[in-house]
Amino acid sequence: MTYKDKLSEIMVRASEDVNTVFIGQQIVYRGNPMSTTLDGVPKDKMIEVPVMEETQMGMSLGLSMMGHRVITFYPRWDFLISAANQLINHVDKYQLMTDDIPHIIVRVGKGSDKPLDPGHQHKSNYFNEFKSMSKTIQYFDCKTIKELESAYETALKYRGVYVICEYPELYNNFDTFNFICDETNENTNSEMIINITNDFWYEIKDYKICTTNEISENKNKNYFHVVLLNSYLSFNLNETKRVPISDEYKNLIRNNPNFFIIFLTEHECDRKEVLELFELVCEYEKLPSNQFYIINGNQKLPELKEKINAKVNVHVTNRLQTVTTRNMWNEGGEFNFKPEKKYLFSCYNRILKNHRFAMLCSLKKHNILDNTDWSLLKGYMVKDMYGNEKIPNYFFNNIISDSDIQNMLEEIKFFGNIDVKKSEYEEQLKIDYREGNIFDWNISYSNNAFQNSYINIVNESQFDIDDCVHITEKSLTPFYFYQFPLIVATKDHKKIMEERYGFDFFDKPGDEMINYSFDDEPNHTIRFKMIVDEIIRLNKNREKIASFYRDNKHRFYENKKIVIDIMNDKTDHDFFYKIINNRCI
Repeated sequence: MTYKDKLSEIMVRASEDVNTVFIGQQIVYRGNPMSTTLDGVPKDKMIEVPVMEETQMGMSLGLSMMGHRVITFYPRWDFLISAANQLINHVDKYQLMTDDIPHIIVRVGKGSDKPLDPGHQHKSNYFNEFKSMSKTIQYFDCKTIKELESAYETALKYRGVYVICEYPELYNNFDTFNFICDETNENTNSEMIINITNDFWYEIKDYKICTTNEISENKNKNYFHVVLLNSYLSFNLNETKRVPISDEYKNLIRNNPNFFIIFLTEHECDRKEVLELFELVCEYEKLPSNQFYIINGNQKLPELKEKINAKVNVHVTNRLQTVTTRNMWNEGGEFNFKPEKKYLFSCYNRILKNHRFAMLCSLKKHNILDNTDWSLLKGYMVKDMYGNEKIPNYFFNNIISDSDIQNMLEEIKFFGNIDVKKSEYEEQLKIDYREGNIFDWNISYSNNAFQNSYINIVNESQFDIDDCVHITEKSLTPFYFYQFPLIVATKDHKKIMEERYGFDFFDKPGDEMINYSFDDEPNHTIRFKMIVDEIIRLNKNREKIASFYRDNKHRFYENKKIVIDIMNDKTDHDFFYKIINNRCI
């Protein structure tokens, strides 16, 4: 069943109620895409009107006042603007003024701008604008068949006013995801598909495990093979010079333009060269790169694809952010804003990485460690790697200069001898790797050591990789737990977090809090030094920071709201439903 089939079925079902009436332009006689969904509706239940959108909405309210369930048609949001007076000032306010509830369903279409651009008057989407002006109207944005079913189930059953946005460009779309599985591998088998489609993952409700024979038998449907990766795809391509799928699947993708393969790296990013490598290997193996999808956490994937004009499809997954924000909410919950704190900084480190180690050494060197609640849970990794030998300079490659290393030999030795160091507020927690305990972020969230410091020095997962921004749970933590964020990461990390989520980094004109100019610096060593210099400056301004913190409580609340909203992010869900009907034919 397609999107259009479902709408047609719903309209027929609605017409079976004797009180239902349909009103709109070009519905009795076909004239726009919406009218093609009414073929099964009796003509005597339709009222054809000329181009008079406001009058049509007024008539819809009048018919409802007479006891009818009214389905009224507006093929474009651009046309609904002409009915806004009746909709917002009368239909929306009718219940408030009379205590009577009308029953009106407004079908409104979002004009398609592909493959041809219809012009500025025919492709707008005013969903949020209309919703923001309404008091009683319920709004539904339906991009899938499931969303259509859910919206109309409510709208047909209960009295009220409903604006249901549909997408005529999706009319011929199917809504079932067809998976092809390789049961010989746990990263490609049906059990993996069951896991990634569930309600706590990508929420793909309608899917089918298919056989490879179906690919050639049903050329009008798309089929997908998912490869779940636990490491960088670029490393594999570099090492093998082959696309990591079987010869069977390579032949299938060569011969079937409706067969696609997805490389899914959920919790990690990848290096910038992954797309260029992939294109080269596909060319060598004569594989159509436009039938592959590379999905990982690098926020710059689309930019990199455009830069080299790659044919392979890309998507930036938001799963890590969605899962961790849910955990923050479930485990961290609600807590009071704590204006007075023991520490100026927090700096929590789990896995040993060169920039994290260098940051701790820098804090100690500049006598800032005493003002910091800090941890190094896997400090023993230094001994595991180098034993009792001196840590070589190349460990700090791209982070600090040789002269800085010489100036911090005492600090490097100090941290090199640490086995497991918990923060002051983690001492009672069972997160000691040496004791066989596994770090549990949920315990960390419920413990909420973050509330005891103003500024969270976040040592992100990536620092010295070019053209990569990887936003992990670590970057979201200060925003949820009412802290100033100082994120030690790759170039443009802060910029992209602002653009994607709208976080407040407290660097607006007049704030004079954290100077984030280092976010623009491409040289890793210079950027690291700029960050350390900024921490030194902040360390001298504790009272000013504490005062600003107390006076701007509302801004920290707003940041937390943004994190909570990420829980319900549908970026990945919408992406998967979109590609069901993508064509490379």
